[in-house]
Amino acid sequence: MSDLIRNYVLQQLSRAENWARATTKANSKNPLFKRHKFMTLSNRASNFMSQGDGKEWFIVPGLRGVGKSTLMAQVYMHLRQQNVDQKFILYFSTDHVTRLLRSNLHEVFSVYEEILGTPFESATSPIFLLVDEVQYDENWAVAIKSVFDRASKIFIISTGSSALALQTNADVVRRSLTERLLPMSFIEYEMVRNNHLPVSGLKDKVKAAIFDASTASVSYQMLKMLQSSVDSYWVKADKLAINHFFKVGSFPFTIHLDPTQAFQKNRELLDKIIERDIPQLGAFDAKSVAMFQYLLMLVAGGVYTISKLSAVLGIHSNTIRSMIDALVKAEVLMKVSPVGSPTSKMKKASKYYFTAPSMRLAYLDIGGNPATESTLMGGALEDYAATVFDREIVSKKIGNIQCDPKDGSADFLLQLPGSKSIAVEVGLNKKSSRQVRQTIKDRGSDFGVVITNAPLALSNDGLVVTIPIDFFVLM
Repeated sequence: MSDLIRNYVLQQLSRAENWARATTKANSKNPLFKRHKFMTLSNRASNFMSQGDGKEWFIVPGLRGVGKSTLMAQVYMHLRQQNVDQKFILYFSTDHVTRLLRSNLHEVFSVYEEILGTPFESATSPIFLLVDEVQYDENWAVAIKSVFDRASKIFIISTGSSALALQTNADVVRRSLTERLLPMSFIEYEMVRNNHLPVSGLKDKVKAAIFDASTASVSYQMLKMLQSSVDSYWVKADKLAINHFFKVGSFPFTIHLDPTQAFQKNRELLDKIIERDIPQLGAFDAKSVAMFQYLLMLVAGGVYTISKLSAVLGIHSNTIRSMIDALVKAEVLMKVSPVGSPTSKMKKASKYYFTAPSMRLAYLDIGGNPATESTLMGGALEDYAATVFDREIVSKKIGNIQCDPKDGSADFLLQLPGSKSIAVEVGLNKKSSRQVRQTIKDRGSDFGVVITNAPLALSNDGLVVTIPIDFFVLM
């Protein structure tokens, strides 16, 4: 077995550059777009090299298909362009090691030490380990931690399924930094598809106008001051591109496809997630596994309650909860818990959103859907709003997102620093602020926000600000 692994590692060392070069090219001439996460990791790698000592470990969890392997290839090429000798850069996929070679990370690292001719702790040159799909070795955290602890000059990036973040222990958390790779934002979509760059600083200013404002009036005034910058962005972009983004723009590999092709690719991706990732996240019998696609179609159609899903699918409610939990861990779905105490939350229904709007639309596209284009895009807009709030609030650990389970209430309740809360309603053709007002009354929110296809406006009583979609998607 060690000879087989040795040959594999030698092959990876010699062929990785060709793989990385091919992976990072959109075509024969143009390189692929680099996402912000690349800038973060490449800058840290450059700083690491300039210091000539120390060690870094980054864990990059993300939904299958968001571009983790492409990110690794781009980092590899960055290292080579910085004149790092390829023998000190080991890239490999744990999937290949465990499924094809029937081995594990510990053995790969041991063989690599033999090839280097020195233990990691004695190496005089910095070593770079780019380990893809680590979830396929159940002991990945122990194996990488052992190398990290022993080495004196090492830079590690480990990627894998989104459940990675839930599988790390306290020892790993202390040693590593987690950088989630999420589905693409509208701004990234425009950069990739149309080479349209954002207005410098505008994203942070829009974000501050919503999250940092003390009242709806202050939010309105801050946003109004940004109107000219927003207009300058849309001079070069078509606002109809927003709907097209919802259909094809969540994943880098669908961005240049037409909607029909993109929906098919989304469904194929979800097939692979159910086949490959879900079994690692729960013990499901054949009947339950066969029902995952149907469950997702029901959620796409707006069925969220466990009791209703259980009745339609003919599966026990506890199994339905486990299925939903696995989809949340895989980051296919995002869970928004109801407001209230831990005890009361158990009695109330959570809401579930697709982390990529195109996945919801892909299911609704099967066999056609009687809903209007406006209704379909309204659901996609809610998904996108949920992911924006997750990215900018939860991931950055500045607050939390909840839902108000009471009928006729707002979609989201944003809990922000300073005990501030904002009631948010999202959808197309929203002409009333009734739902956010209900939540403001019931939950004592500081003010309300309605995100819809309408001009920027402030209610007469100064309690609710209406934010146009073309402002919101620039955040």
